[in-house]
Amino acid sequence: MRSFFNENILILLLLSGFLAYVGDYLGRRLGKLRVTIPGLRPKTTAIVISIITGMLITVVTLLILTTISEEAKVALFNSREIKAERDAIKVEYERALNVLKDLNESKEKLRAETSSLAKSLEIKKRERVVFQPDELLDFVVISPNAKSTETDYEKQYLAMIERVRNLSAGFGVQTRSTDEIWAQLRTPLMDAASKLRQNQELVVYLKTTQRVMEGEFLEDVKVQAERNRIIYGKGDIISFDGPSGEASETGHVLIDGAKTREHIKVELMAFFDRVREKVKEDGMVIEPFTNFDSITLHDMVNEIKKFNCKIKLSVEITDNVSIIGPFAFRIKFFKI
Repeated sequence: MRSFFNENILILLLLSGFLAYVGDYLGRRLGKLRVTIPGLRPKTTAIVISIITGMLITVVTLLILTTISEEAKVALFNSREIKAERDAIKVEYERALNVLKDLNESKEKLRAETSSLAKSLEIKKRERVVFQPDELLDFVVISPNAKSTETDYEKQYLAMIERVRNLSAGFGVQTRSTDEIWAQLRTPLMDAASKLRQNQELVVYLKTTQRVMEGEFLEDVKVQAERNRIIYGKGDIISFDGPSGEASETGHVLIDGAKTREHIKVELMAFFDRVREKVKEDGMVIEPFTNFDSITLHDMVNEIKKFNCKIKLSVEITDNVSIIGPFAFRIKFFKI
């Protein structure tokens, strides 16, 4: 390409020189022969011929340049458009610089927020939250029986209180003595037992009222009671709210198996959070996924990854489920 342009430049130089020579030669010949353009003196005629020759050199040079070079053609005839484009690009460039500046400022803010959150997380780790507010501590199921007395119910309640004390001690949370706790809870617990009806089971459970840290006292708990009942039958499919909070419900969620394993894992965890929230809304008291561990999650990620495409996930109930479980289910996969 470079040699091509060098050759053309050489041709232009030679041609320009040739035209200049011809113009000079004609001017001198016409001057000697006293040939004039009508109405002009010989000297003026020679000057005019020199001017015309110079103009011819320029015209021929431009013609050749625009013929052999698209860039030269654009520069000569599209200079205004090029200037307008350059000005537009300059404006875009300045705007991009402003956007970059804003992004850098946002990055610094996010970095500061991340640092602050990391410090807060470190503090939380050191504090170690043991119980969250409204967390289930333990429960008992009491049934109507002609032979049951208040003493029988008291034994069940006292055993539950003792389990809560042992659980708390295992996590480093302090509690009052069994007698002190029983003195506080006896009235609401026995009131719950008095509501028991024939052919019913009553679930009486204890929940926290506030967050409890390691080393703190489990100061207060609340008593709640519900009639034990079946909330899901065998073969039921757990339904969820439709996309974007629509009123309609759907029995599945979508996960893209073509995504990375980490992405699939995050989607799966969000899926199980939705299931947990739904079964709690439907009345389940206990944690539904007590036997669900990281190994099971890893196996599910591998199973979804094998599809390498979008799939539907649904939760099918495999046995009747009451408000105290167990939550018997299986995950079903459907390839789209």
